[in-house]
Amino acid sequence: MKDQLRKIGSNPLVRNFASVGFIQGLSLLLPLLTIPYLLTTLGAEGFALVNIALAVVTYFVVFTDYGFNLMGTRLVALHKADKDKLNNIFSNMLYAQLLLVVIAVALFSAIVFAYPAYRQNSQFFFATFGVAIGSTLLPTWFFQGFQKFNHMHFILLGYRAIYTVGIFVLIHSSDDLILVPILNSATSILGGLVGLIWVMTRYGLRFTGWSNRSVFGFLKEGWNLFTSALAVTSIQQLPIIILSFFVNTTLVGYYAFAEKILLLFRVMVQLISTLIYPRVIAASQVSLAEVKKLISKVNRFGIPLLGLVAILLLVLPTAFQHFLPAYYNPSMDYILRIWSLLPLALFLKITSQQILLAYDYTKTFARYMILGAVLNLLLLLLLTPWLQYSGAALAVLLTEVFLIFAFRVKNRSLSQNTAS
Repeated sequence: MKDQLRKIGSNPLVRNFASVGFIQGLSLLLPLLTIPYLLTTLGAEGFALVNIALAVVTYFVVFTDYGFNLMGTRLVALHKADKDKLNNIFSNMLYAQLLLVVIAVALFSAIVFAYPAYRQNSQFFFATFGVAIGSTLLPTWFFQGFQKFNHMHFILLGYRAIYTVGIFVLIHSSDDLILVPILNSATSILGGLVGLIWVMTRYGLRFTGWSNRSVFGFLKEGWNLFTSALAVTSIQQLPIIILSFFVNTTLVGYYAFAEKILLLFRVMVQLISTLIYPRVIAASQVSLAEVKKLISKVNRFGIPLLGLVAILLLVLPTAFQHFLPAYYNPSMDYILRIWSLLPLALFLKITSQQILLAYDYTKTFARYMILGAVLNLLLLLLLTPWLQYSGAALAVLLTEVFLIFAFRVKNRSLSQNTAS
């Protein structure tokens, strides 16, 4: 047993996961600590407004990212030894994102002023939009390409710590509601600026001149990744938006609370994905067999871990009911039980999709993700009026299960083509 533990501990992937996982877990735990406080201080309705605005802005985070987190990671990982190439990638990818920010502001304004409920809270929505600007400034794809995960997550930890302290210091009643998005946006922009300055200083990067060929080339190349990322966001964010049309804002608030609990485990899965993606790219340069060998190792580590997460989510509602009754609502019981297998489903989906992305099957990936988003929308429209919050939760789980099977079928086809 000791030899097995020593072998596991010496695995670089496990060491990275433990190291980065601790920092990432802490950076995520800090804002999660504010959720019960915000729920009781703002009330379920105020908490729901915070999360509805974030759900809408998240679409624009994806729009301004435009799939560059995956494409940029791949390009930096492949060209990290070529300084001139890195400068070109860094500069023109940021130029492309800034162009997208300008377009995003116009689209966001049109949506907010077109819908009466959003127009009534337009100040709140615009205060939330700074999250998209901060996300654009932080070059996460550059950190990931160089596998400097600790550096990136220390920055995330720093600005989330400031946000957390700010919530407890400044938010005392529902009258302070507007300060929540202001704090969120300001700390996000601060973190983005720190990250941008850090990578430029650390790697001696400089802004090159605008290149139409590079900027519009990145936009063209990123289209499939963008549409697939938009589909992923729809699967994650659309339920709370659609649910707000069918139930009262109190129930939307508790659905958002359950969603924030699940976020901890979503980030755990995303962390595994972030850590292994550069390794999957490197393995793909050797052979498909090498990629599958790596994925198999990751599965041996991830599946038991997320099996334990499923058990935790099953018992968590009971723990809330007995130990934290002020934050318990029967709707959480149904939602978290339905979602108990969701982290495992997300993990199996991500490890399957990375094989397609490593071999640049971005069009295929985008088609499947768009199909998944359409299925999710149909399930939400069918199940939410009937089952309300349980229907929204079930639609998310069924969509992820569908995508697992879709990716695995395609990977099997890829294996057969390689073998022949």
